[in-house]
Amino acid sequence: MGDPSASDFQLSPSATAFVANGSSESTVVTMATPSPSQPSSSSSNQSRLSSQSFSRVVDGINYPRMQKRIRYPTCTKMESDNVTLEIGLKAVGTKWRGWGTSLAWAGRFLGGLAQPFRRKVMLDLIFDKKKGIGFNLVRYAIPGGYAPRHSPKIWRQDKYQGYSPRKGVWNWAGDWRQVLALKEARMRGKIEVDAISYSPPWWMTLSKDAAGNVRGKPNLMARHYPTYADYLSTVAAHFQRRWGIQFAGIAPFNEALEGWWKKGGYHEGCTYTGLGMRKLVFMLRKGMQRQKLSKTRIVGVDSWPGYTVNALRKSVWPLGHAPDVISVHGYRSLRTMSISGDESEYKAIRDEARKHNNTPIWQTEWGPLQIGGTPLEIGLYMARAIAQHMNILGVEAWYHWLPVQSVNKANWGPIQVRWKLFGPIRPKLTKQFFGMLHFTRWIHKGSYPLHIRNECKHSVVAAYSPKARRLSVTIVNQQSREFRVNLKISGFDRWNRKKSTLRQVRRTSAKENYRRTAKDYSWDAITSYSVVIQGNSVTTVGWTNVAMLGDPQFVMD
Repeated sequence: MGDPSASDFQLSPSATAFVANGSSESTVVTMATPSPSQPSSSSSNQSRLSSQSFSRVVDGINYPRMQKRIRYPTCTKMESDNVTLEIGLKAVGTKWRGWGTSLAWAGRFLGGLAQPFRRKVMLDLIFDKKKGIGFNLVRYAIPGGYAPRHSPKIWRQDKYQGYSPRKGVWNWAGDWRQVLALKEARMRGKIEVDAISYSPPWWMTLSKDAAGNVRGKPNLMARHYPTYADYLSTVAAHFQRRWGIQFAGIAPFNEALEGWWKKGGYHEGCTYTGLGMRKLVFMLRKGMQRQKLSKTRIVGVDSWPGYTVNALRKSVWPLGHAPDVISVHGYRSLRTMSISGDESEYKAIRDEARKHNNTPIWQTEWGPLQIGGTPLEIGLYMARAIAQHMNILGVEAWYHWLPVQSVNKANWGPIQVRWKLFGPIRPKLTKQFFGMLHFTRWIHKGSYPLHIRNECKHSVVAAYSPKARRLSVTIVNQQSREFRVNLKISGFDRWNRKKSTLRQVRRTSAKENYRRTAKDYSWDAITSYSVVIQGNSVTTVGWTNVAMLGDPQFVMD
């Protein structure tokens, strides 16, 4: 079939204008509506207590039931009508690596689209820096491979034989759809690729099922630990030598301690003991050395915050078989039910990283799991989660789990479409899409996340991008009322003294989608600025043609 006409791929006029130049002033965009299964909150006061009850089964996985009143932390300063924020040369953690997403299910959907035009437009919305979000990091899911006889319920996007469908057999076309999406995504600039494996091939497991073992028990057979390590390192070597795709990191497990990967499940997954995780990391490192993958790092443990703390303290570090990067999933704390993880757990992870030569921390999977609300509430929740992960956890990379979500599911993805390989798919841009632009358009690879005082860490992100000469301050307001923020800035000035500084304000709210609300040029020193922050909004104040006067001082509270 030939390429479809433009009418087959239906965006609203304002959305089309937006993705074309990235700066549409229109606020009317085709938006996704909340799923009927999700409760909708009528109040958006950030400091409120809301009672929510969540289903135990989400996408076929038995997560613990959560039924508790949720407290939304707030910046105490922002409870007044006038707030003063000080921005200086203090930076958080290390240089910023970037913003990313996972292909996995979405990649297999995109790679399987029947007509290239549709795939191009969708990948532009995800990876293009002018037409879309502009993710510069992507995670490729190395397939384990399923056996139809043993995995009757596995979801269609996991129904792939993988690269080794049987012992001693290799099939490099076993995941062609996701590989096609990955190759085309890399055409949109310098995109770094990481890899993650959710499960070993079915024939290496005790249950003969890549979805898990009975009652969530460990599933990799003892004699196949070296086999699985060789499988991962061989796949990485093949990608690098045959397809020119070098993995910056490999994560050999995913939520391996949580215990919810069970035989007969819907998705690939594998449970490990702490000893098993140590053993696999050690053997994978040996396999990578044999394949001469010196530039590929081992990433772990890819678990929820509390489980990550336990893994770092008890399972991985003592014997020295440690991953090169600490990866954590930014979901809610299972211990305290806090909305974006437990601050004490984040600090514990950060402390463990400090003990081991300041190991980098990546937030590798985030989504509004078990969080109800309107698309705007979820977008605000995402922006505040980013603030927590950058300011408290000290991450150098942040990944959204699912870039494209079916319109029949919950409000997970920034983009929602019909998951149909044929026919028009009519993408809907959610508030998460426009919320991400407040970060991806201003905080680039190599940026310095700037230090924010303790009381505002949940709500403010500030950063300086040396490459783009940009300074930005993004403020999340989950309260229904507005207030004024007075920015006091030190340590920055015009970069090119012969040119003025472009200053602009952009906002996402109920009726605005990354809309520019103010724009002016200034020859004055960059020392202060005052802006009104509307209720229930994300607001970014940004300056272009800015120089940092001196080297940043890296600090962590």
